[in-house]
Amino acid sequence: SHNRYREFNVGAAGLVLNNATEATQSVLAGPIGANPHFNGQSAELIIHEVVGTLASNLQGLLEVVGQKAAVFIANPNGVTCHGCSFIHTPAVTLSTGKPVFDKAGALVALEVKKGTITVDEKGLDATAQDDVDIISRATRLHGKVQAKNLTLTQGANRIDVKRGTLVPIAGDGDTPWKAMDTGLLGGMSAHKIRLVSTEAGKDVNLTNLTATQGDISLTADGKVTLGNIQAKTDITVSSKDIKTAEPSHVQAGKDITLAANTLNNTGQIIAEGDMRLFIDHLYHQNQGLIQANNHLWVQKDASGHLSTEINNTSATLKTNNGDIIIRTKALNNARDARVAAGMNAYINATKLDNSQSQLHAKNNLILTGHDFNHGMDGKLSADLNVVADFIHQFNGTAFILAKNILLHAGEIISMGYLKADNDLSVIAERRMNARQNTLEAKRNLTLMAGKEIEAFQVGLKGDNIELLTHEGDIRMWGDGSRISADNHLRIFADHKLDLYGLLFDKSNTITLNAGHDIDASRVKLAAQKNLTLIAGKGITARETGLTGENIELLAREGDIRLPMGVEDSAHISARNTLQMFASHILDIRGILFDKANHMTLNAGHNIEASEVKLAANKNLTLIAGKAITAGQAELKGENVELLVREGDIQLGWRQPESLLPTISADNHLRISAGRDLDLAGIRLAKSRHLTFSAGRHLDAYQSHLNAAGNIHLFAGQDLVLQRARISAGQQVTLSAGHDINMSRPNTQQASDSLFYLSELYGFDKLLALKERLTSVDLSELGTQITAGDDLQLSAGGDIVGKMARLTSTQGNVSVNAGQDLIFSAQKYSPMNDGDKHYLYATGAINAAQNLTLVAAGNLLTAGTHLTSGRDMQLSAGGDVRFESRQEFIREGNIERFTQHASRLTSGGALTLRSQGSILFQATALIAKGVMDIAATGGFLYAQAMEETYKSEETRKRCQGFGPIKSCKVFGSKTEHKTQIRKTNKVTELTAGGDITLRAKDDVTLEASRLETQKNAKITSQTGKVNFRAMPNTAFEQTVATSKGFFITHHDKGHSETTWAIPSVQVGGTLTVEAAAGISADVKVKDEQLLEDTLGVLGHTPGTEWLKNLQGRNDVQWDQVKDAYRRWDKKITSLNPVAGAVIAIAVAAVTAGSGLAAWAGSGAVGATGATGATASAVYGAAYGGMIGLTSQAAVALVENKGDLTQTLAALAKREAVKSLVTQIAVGGALGGLDHTMGWGKLVAGKGVVDP
Repeated sequence: SHNRYREFNVGAAGLVLNNATEATQSVLAGPIGANPHFNGQSAELIIHEVVGTLASNLQGLLEVVGQKAAVFIANPNGVTCHGCSFIHTPAVTLSTGKPVFDKAGALVALEVKKGTITVDEKGLDATAQDDVDIISRATRLHGKVQAKNLTLTQGANRIDVKRGTLVPIAGDGDTPWKAMDTGLLGGMSAHKIRLVSTEAGKDVNLTNLTATQGDISLTADGKVTLGNIQAKTDITVSSKDIKTAEPSHVQAGKDITLAANTLNNTGQIIAEGDMRLFIDHLYHQNQGLIQANNHLWVQKDASGHLSTEINNTSATLKTNNGDIIIRTKALNNARDARVAAGMNAYINATKLDNSQSQLHAKNNLILTGHDFNHGMDGKLSADLNVVADFIHQFNGTAFILAKNILLHAGEIISMGYLKADNDLSVIAERRMNARQNTLEAKRNLTLMAGKEIEAFQVGLKGDNIELLTHEGDIRMWGDGSRISADNHLRIFADHKLDLYGLLFDKSNTITLNAGHDIDASRVKLAAQKNLTLIAGKGITARETGLTGENIELLAREGDIRLPMGVEDSAHISARNTLQMFASHILDIRGILFDKANHMTLNAGHNIEASEVKLAANKNLTLIAGKAITAGQAELKGENVELLVREGDIQLGWRQPESLLPTISADNHLRISAGRDLDLAGIRLAKSRHLTFSAGRHLDAYQSHLNAAGNIHLFAGQDLVLQRARISAGQQVTLSAGHDINMSRPNTQQASDSLFYLSELYGFDKLLALKERLTSVDLSELGTQITAGDDLQLSAGGDIVGKMARLTSTQGNVSVNAGQDLIFSAQKYSPMNDGDKHYLYATGAINAAQNLTLVAAGNLLTAGTHLTSGRDMQLSAGGDVRFESRQEFIREGNIERFTQHASRLTSGGALTLRSQGSILFQATALIAKGVMDIAATGGFLYAQAMEETYKSEETRKRCQGFGPIKSCKVFGSKTEHKTQIRKTNKVTELTAGGDITLRAKDDVTLEASRLETQKNAKITSQTGKVNFRAMPNTAFEQTVATSKGFFITHHDKGHSETTWAIPSVQVGGTLTVEAAAGISADVKVKDEQLLEDTLGVLGHTPGTEWLKNLQGRNDVQWDQVKDAYRRWDKKITSLNPVAGAVIAIAVAAVTAGSGLAAWAGSGAVGATGATGATASAVYGAAYGGMIGLTSQAAVALVENKGDLTQTLAALAKREAVKSLVTQIAVGGALGGLDHTMGWGKLVAGKGVVDP
């Protein structure tokens, strides 16, 4: 039914539309008859088209009577509903469009170009209708619209009724300000609500919309403002822009779908089901709430394209039980904003800002995008996992909490506080920078970067912690920053690892690994079990503490340097094993090491271990490729080993004792150098075994090496043991490829060069020690080697010892030299007095069992003592010389030259072999067994050495008269006494078994002593056997000189020469074999025949051997005689001074010679002599008077004219004897000496007592 009106209104009383084909009852009008215009068929659609210019006003009830029919009111001028309602119509359409009909009069379309439908305060009640359509260019709701299914179509459109399509068309007149506006009082309530607004750019303002049983669907081409909107099921809004007012409340019983270019929400949008926000720009703020009970999508469209921006400022995006999916180019979650997912949150944001806000998921929070920036004071959390994966950058957040956390970005600038109940992984494709962050994981904590990791004041905690860079550095610093891994801590830097000021603790294992260098300064690394540092280049740890059960440091192509810091030194404590390996230098100077079970330090080049203490309960090993230096170091362990493969080990530098290292091994100490080993001055004690070796030189100068077990020293070239002390409870083995040097440092000096003790001790100390400085004391300064068991020395070159003492207390001594074996003595003086006083300090070799000396060259000794408890075997490819050294001692007036000779004592056999010659100088050879000595290439010479004793004493006294003594007046007497004794110290050979002496050339025995209870055999293969006697001399002389008027010289003494011939005492048979005969010295007496002498000597102990030679034709006897001479000579002569006085005295006191003549005549008369006798008496008296007058004159002169003193001087016995001498001389001229028997007196061979 199509009805056209100029004007159509419904008053308050209502309006009835008769659609009856028969009489019926109307609600409004009562009984009504059939519509006469119908031909028996009622209308299904009643169209009221207004063709006038006035708007329709519907104020009352519009009733359709008869058959139900849809009501369609079309008024382009507008329709106002002010409390309108409808009866008996299933559908109502209010429109401002113009109906379009086809040729058959059927409605096919509706064209809307203008008009507004307004619902005033009394509203529109269409709750009795199934459907209500409001089709207009605009709608104003000042009251409530109530319906079942409510559809609103707004805008200039052509609506195809049959197809249900809508095509926007051009409108007429001004465009409305808003396509739809519910105002403050308007609203809609329906089972379902559909709203379409096609007017471009025209707003839709909706509030108080309620879909009580269905959904709300809104499509607008302009901006939609939503107030309080509720739907039983879904809410769907599609427009360019959507806005919710601050007090608005949009709620759907099921799903909400909002599709717009922009959504600006300050209210609440709540979906009991899913929510889909297909928004390009979301401004969610001012405590706004967007909440879905199930899932929430926020993205540009249904295809999942990224929205341009999502700004969640001080607002909440939430799901109760479902996921949140956000896909956007920019998510700004700021100022206490909150994104909370009841299950998972998937946020893909090209740029994500979570400043001072929260992102939370009940299950998993997954963030992806390009940049995560400005995350200060923000929070990311999930009950399960948080995954943040950003292509470019992740820049910090305050707090991340989840069971598992994964951060992945191209660069990670900062992270804040991350705490994972399970695993935490942070991965940066390029660079990671963490500043003042804290990362905690109960299980695994992993930081991984493609380029580098920088961490400042970062705390890391987890069961397992791992930091890894694929190509760059890891730098971590911050005083007191703590890295705690309960189980494993691993840090792997592809390039450098730089740690400063950190504290690593509570880890079972710690592993630091760098492709280049590791620098861990002021770092504390503490592991319960293993602590490992591995660097492709070098490791530096300054002021660093390393603690663990097992510690390993490895620098594959660089140094390990643990230098002393300004405030503190590095401290390393390994309870079980400490291992360090540096391919170049290992520098641990001044480092503190706690005791470990095992320590191994290994360097490809040098180990510098000065001023360090290394103590191992079991094994301590230092291995270097080039050198080891350990000044002032303390090395201790059960087993200690120092090894340098190609270079040197320096443990001593001949420096003060306080600077030397201390090394001890409870079991075994091994030191091996590929080149030189310097042990100079070192003190080694308490070790069980010592083994030292050097590829070239081993220098143990002045070292003290002590071991309870064995000591082994090996040198590829020279072994220097000057002034060394080596003592082992078991074996000592010394071996050198070249020489073993046990001499003093000045080995090139001659053996008799003087050595002053003051040079060694200092003069002041020497004065305190001089009472006990003997030769034995100085011998203590030489090398001393003592073995409890066997002692072995072997050298490819020379073995040289000066003052050396080799001792085996229970075993054998074996010395083997590839060239010469030399044991020399050191000449020394206790005081710096030149050659006035000198002694020799000599060496000794003592073997409790067998003693073996072997030299491929010469065997040379000086004053050396050799002792063996059992057999002694000496062998040389060259000569053997046992030389003696002459010592000189002066004590007051006594001088002694003594011999410091060698001594060989064997408890068993003594065997000596020389392929050259053998020299014994005053040597004592003693063997309990046989003695076999052979010089197979030369002579055998037992040389006697002279010792001298000389004493000289001079005494002088003045003469006088009575108690008066005066050398000037009475003269003086001087007595000089000299004693000289020269004796020969001879070679002595004593054996309990046979004695065999053999030589290729001569065998010479100088006064030697041979004694055996067995047989003796002396053989010269090509030369002679010479038995030489040696003279011992004694000389004693006393020379007295008296000076006065006469000078008296008295010389008396004796000299004696006693020949000592060889002594051979043989219990068995003496056999002497000489190819060139025998030469024997025999001592005979005056006028004694040789045969008689041999007979006597043949029965004298010690010379019985002469009897065996007596009958041989090949013996050449050379006779020697003892000699004794005694003398006593006295010569008196006038003092030359007194000679000039005599003439004066005689002339003055006497009458010249007249008195003497008178005296001679008186004497002849008194004796009565006649003839010749009278002549002699006259001569004697004359001479006596002449002497008396001369003495008187001299005495008178000497006594200055005092006659009494002169007579007293003449009365002395000496004066009388002088006078008698003068008389005798005078008488001899007359022959009286023969008459009186004075010849002896005159000859000076007798004494006459007056």
